Parts: sequence; C-alpha cells; structure tokens
Amino acid sequence: MSVFIRQHLLLVGGHLCFFVLLVFAALFHLERTLYIDTAYQLFDLINTGDIHIPMSRYSVFLVKFPAWVALKCGASLSGILMSYSVGIVVVFYVVYIVCAHVFRQPVAALGILLTTVITVRWSWYHPMTETHQALVYCCLLWGWLFYEPTSGLPKAGVKWSLSAVFAALAFYAHPVAIFPLLFTIGFWATEKKQWRKIMPYALGTMLIGLALIKMALSGSGSYEGNYFSRSLTVFSHLPDVFDAFCWTIIVQNFGSLYCWPFTALLFLPVIFIFNRSWKRMAYTFAGILGMYLIVSVTFDGDDIIMMEKSLMPVGYFIFLPLLYECYLAGKQKKRILVSLAGLWMGVTVIVSLVLIAKHHTVMEKRFHYMDQLVEHVKDQPGRKFMLPEGHYPKYSVNIGWAYGFETLMYTSLKDKKEGRTFYITKADTSDYPWHRPDFFLAPVFSRVKRVHELNPDYFTLPVEPYTLITDTIGRPVR
Repeated sequence: MSVFIRQHLLLVGGHLCFFVLLVFAALFHLERTLYIDTAYQLFDLINTGDIHIPMSRYSVFLVKFPAWVALKCGASLSGILMSYSVGIVVVFYVVYIVCAHVFRQPVAALGILLTTVITVRWSWYHPMTETHQALVYCCLLWGWLFYEPTSGLPKAGVKWSLSAVFAALAFYAHPVAIFPLLFTIGFWATEKKQWRKIMPYALGTMLIGLALIKMALSGSGSYEGNYFSRSLTVFSHLPDVFDAFCWTIIVQNFGSLYCWPFTALLFLPVIFIFNRSWKRMAYTFAGILGMYLIVSVTFDGDDIIMMEKSLMPVGYFIFLPLLYECYLAGKQKKRILVSLAGLWMGVTVIVSLVLIAKHHTVMEKRFHYMDQLVEHVKDQPGRKFMLPEGHYPKYSVNIGWAYGFETLMYTSLKDKKEGRTFYITKADTSDYPWHRPDFFLAPVFSRVKRVHELNPDYFTLPVEPYTLITDTIGRPVR
C-alpha cells in the first residue's frame, strides 16, 4: 500500500472521528455546557448580549461566536447551548480541514485529533477550558510552518505574517501555548535548517514579548502572572517531581487514560532510532520532560478535570513528533513501522471516543441531583434558594461556585417560569445579602447580580429574598 493511500486513509478516518465528535457534542450538549466556567460564560453571554473576553484571552471569540449568533437569532435556551457545544467542534474541524487539505500537512491534522481526543476524558465536558483551543491553534502553526506549496513558496512577508497570526491565536487562547509554540518553532527550524535565518528568532522574541506584556498587565497575583512566575521555578522543584499532584493523577488514571500516551512515549525512541533521528530525539525528549516539569510546578490544586487539561500539552510534545517520524518513515517505505503506528492510532482513538461517551453518565449525576433539589423545594414559596456547605452530598464532579448559574439554566430549559436558582454558600451565611429581594447571588466577578439584569426571554425570577435551605438534601448518586 503506497504512502499516498495510507495518508488518505488516516485523513478519512480523521473526518469520521470529527463526525462522531459532532454527534457527541449534540447529544451531550447539556453535560458540556451546564458546568462551571462554560455555564458561567454562556449565562453571561445570554444575559448581557455580548461576547465577554476573560483574562484577555481574545481567541475565545471564535468559539463563542456561534452561540452569540444563535442568541441574536432568537434561538431557544437549549439551541444556544447546543450551538456552543457543536460550534467549538466545528471550529476545530475547520482547522483540521485547513491543515489536511489546504496546507496538506497530515502531521498537523492528525495531531489535532490525538492531542484533543486521546488525552481527554473528563475535560471533554469542560469545553470552555482554553487549553484545547490553544493546542489546536498550535497544530495550525505547525501545519503552516511546514507547508510547501507545489506552485511556489509563499512570499516571506506572507509566511511571517500568518505565522505571527497563528502563534498569537494560540497564545491568546491560553498562556500555556507559549511552550508548545516555542517547541514547534524550534522543531521546524531544526528540520528545515532555519537557524541562520531571522524568522524563528523573530517568532520566539514575539512570544516572549507577549508573555512579558501579559505578566505586566495582569499582575503577579493573577492566573497568568502566577503561571509564568511558577514556571521559572521548575528546576528548584525537581526533587518533588514525583510527589506532585499530576503524578498522582497519572498513576490513578493510567489504565483508563494515560496508558495510551505512555505507549506512544515508548514507541517514540524506537522510531527515532529506525529513522536515525538523533537530534530530533534529543530535542523531543527534552521538550517532553520540560513540559511535564512545568505542569507539575504550575498546577496548584486537586481537581481531576483541571489536572487533566493541564497535562494535555504534554501530549502535544509526544504526538506531533511521533506523527512526523511516522510520516518520514512512510516516505522511506518502512511499511511495518507505519502500519503499526496507524493501527495504534486507530485503536487508541476508537477506545478514547468510547470512554468519552461513557463519562457522560458521571456528568448526568449532577442533573439527577438538581432534580432532587427541585423536588425537595416544590412546595416551598419562591424560586431563589441558598444551599450552605454541608447540606448537600459530595460528588466525584464538583458542585461549586457556578451552581447558581447551572441550576437556573437547567431548570429554565422547559419553562422559564419554572426556573430556580440554588446558590452554594459557606456554612456561615451572615456575609451574604440573601435578604435583598432584588439580588441574584453570584461570584464577585459576575456581571449579572440583580434579578432585573436577567434576560427576560430566557430567565425570570421573582423579586424576593432567598430561602435558606437548612436540611441536607438527597443522597450521593452512585
């Protein structure tokens, strides 16, 4: 079987995979949108009518745009949620098509699938996290840098300009992108012998400059400021690398998630040796180790979903070089290696899709508990409730700061007049203005804090005080 046929079979498989992802995005649109950050940002969009850009992450405009269009067209609440859930997959699919059929770079195209599917389980249901988006745009830059048109090379100005645009697109999705971006630029410069030219240095300088500006504008206490400052301490944390929470997560989820990247990691040196790619091997493993160390020192918490998405960039450092070596091996007609890699890729993606679908049942438990809450208060007056800590069961999926948005959106799906909000508070409720009838309790950063600020086309709440729930509601759903 020729290299051409193998590549096209894999790319067709990529199209089929995206079709499955689109179906998942439609079927599980509630599970994907009524959770933490995604719920908050969609709630903000619906009630303010504009696209809010948090923390100067301007690239999120692209994935929020479909939901904004649905809102302006008067779609139902469920339609807006579905437009976001499906829209973000459509954006990724467009990038896949550009890499596969415009740039004709199967490495970049298939890298999108491996990076955003194989290293994902829980975080598939947290689509607002910008790490996914950043890595997709990193693949876009990879495809553009390696793009060599058959009808003549692009002019230097076009090459520079679009490279800068794609790099900025990734960086302004999430600051973690700076590391895979620098890795991509270095890999390309090494492979295409660009180190004596100014372009790789100009791109690297631009990214470092953007990071410094972001740190200066954000402040040391911000997420970005803290992220970059902790990244600089990576070497001082080397003795604690196996005590970090990310290592615990890898061990605990090895069988269901991280065994697949690990098999790719084991295969990497084999194909490097067969291809005699000594420089690329040294560069790649230095990048993998460096990215893992950065993740281990920058993540401060114990949330499995956040840890999963934090580890996603490590997959980028594994999968893109692996795909590139397989591409070179195919050109050299090393059929056995390429066939094994293709088989591994197909099996891994299929298993990953099955496990992603399976995880929706865990997210559904949150809806079951919301139903329990509504049933518990159905005979009580009012539709605004406070639920203090200690009065609700613990779940494997977090119930926290966005619960007021999540519950109001969920209970308003069928009838806005039946909508209820349950706001999670600390055990001591004395600091909350829950006696104020016009208040809509929300985190301090929310732009919607009054009942009259709700969009009346989708939400209605009475102007009345919150009702404090004093008994424990429900049992843990298993």
